Amino acid sequence: LMETKNYASKFMQTLNETRSSKQLVDVTLVAEGGDISAHRLILSLSSEYFRCMFSANMKESSTSEVPMVGCDYDTVKIIVDFFYTG
Repeated sequence: LMETKNYASKFMQTLNETRSSKQLVDVTLVAEGGDISAHRLILSLSSEYFRCMFSANMKESSTSEVPMVGCDYDTVKIIVDFFYTG
């Protein structure tokens, strides 16, 4: 049912696999050059910027696509990958 050895690393790996296969993702970051699917919860827990965006009464809190104005795909991908893999 549950294995405690290496739980944290396995959890992070499973979380990233879930994102990669687009399972249960609920937001798409639209960067210049491409889109990145993610989970609002993970973005919010990893970044004060996203936490404020998704918890405030901003339009991004209720839309499935968030434009990342002025941000290129590679940069946003590196940041999001870090959120999921450490």
